[in-house]
Amino acid sequence: NWIILLMCPIVIFGLGGNLLVIMAISLEKRLQNVTNYFLLSLAVADFLVSLVVMPFSIINAFTGKSSKWLFGLVLCDIFVTADVLMCTASILHLCTISLERYIGIRYPLWTKNKTKSVVSMKIVLVWTISIAITSPITVLGLLEPQNVLMGDICALTNSHFIIYGSIFAFFIPLCIMLVMYGLTVKMLNQQAKLCNAKDGAPMMRRSTSTGHGKNKNNNHKNGNLERDKKDSVKKVNSVKTEQKATKVLGVVFLIFITCWAPFFIANIMTVLCKSCQLDTTMVTVFVWLGYVSSTLNPIIYTIFNRIFKMTFLKLLKCQY
Repeated sequence: NWIILLMCPIVIFGLGGNLLVIMAISLEKRLQNVTNYFLLSLAVADFLVSLVVMPFSIINAFTGKSSKWLFGLVLCDIFVTADVLMCTASILHLCTISLERYIGIRYPLWTKNKTKSVVSMKIVLVWTISIAITSPITVLGLLEPQNVLMGDICALTNSHFIIYGSIFAFFIPLCIMLVMYGLTVKMLNQQAKLCNAKDGAPMMRRSTSTGHGKNKNNNHKNGNLERDKKDSVKKVNSVKTEQKATKVLGVVFLIFITCWAPFFIANIMTVLCKSCQLDTTMVTVFVWLGYVSSTLNPIIYTIFNRIFKMTFLKLLKCQY
């Protein structure tokens, strides 16, 4: 019962927090950029986890160690499919965000004029790939009920799909995400060093001399130097902003990996090592640790992003 007491607040925070993120990005123009549109779609996935998946998991936990499923085959199939779909969508969103940020920093001119419709198409593509990866579960469940409902226990039992799903829905996107994030951090550090080197380079003073023509020439050169200095400061500030945003996303990535890695590692182990069967309570803990990641993102945005924090407060005070 103490586990159930912990589960209920997770559901409430997941619903409320992700709804705030969806409303904040939809209403606040300063939050409407490429990365945040993906975060909005990610919040939709996390909201659906809290709305559709978690309540059934609580009922499962409430039935005790037997985890007896009370709602029949069709709802079991929907529950298992939704569970895998939302998790897959979440990591594919994070994977796409890491790719988009790397491309945006590496080729700024190519991404500068990216329209809302292009971003929307990419988000639709992420969901389409997620559905394509997950759809075999629905088919397997309808063709052979034992793939999702073994006796009275509703859980994915097809060992081939467990391996396939874990690799394509978690481990491959995870590798892409880590590589892209590493390359992004490396590139930003290189840009920061370059900006600091330019900023610290001594400006060659031109020798001044009397004479009207030479004074005009010196004024022109001084104007160019002033302009270069402003451009340099602007570039430094831009790099610092990108570094800060990358750190926030790094925290999001780290929490997601920390929350979901134990479950997927355990998933693979149960198939490859028949003698390594985990205790039911441990499996429940790993599953809910994954669900916790759906509730943490709004908290991360509040801590690290001032605009998100201000927008959340305005929404809570009904000032929009």
